[in-house]
Amino acid sequence: MRTVQQAAVAFAMGVFTLIAVFVSHAALVHIYRGAGDLSLEWRALRLCFALVVAFQFFILATLLRVIRRGRSSGE
Repeated sequence: MRTVQQAAVAFAMGVFTLIAVFVSHAALVHIYRGAGDLSLEWRALRLCFALVVAFQFFILATLLRVIRRGRSSGE
């Protein structure tokens, strides 16, 4: 994957991660209030956590690639 494409994917994942933070907050508030069956909220939290972790790995890989290219070009 080219660096520009990888950066675009990282940006999109960042937007989705930001949305996941708000969804996680809503799920945690609902869990805190303890209303009935909370299995959907816990699933949402697991999914949001997985998205955040995937984003962290992807952005670190992207930054590592950019740093390595900067060194090889003499910048």
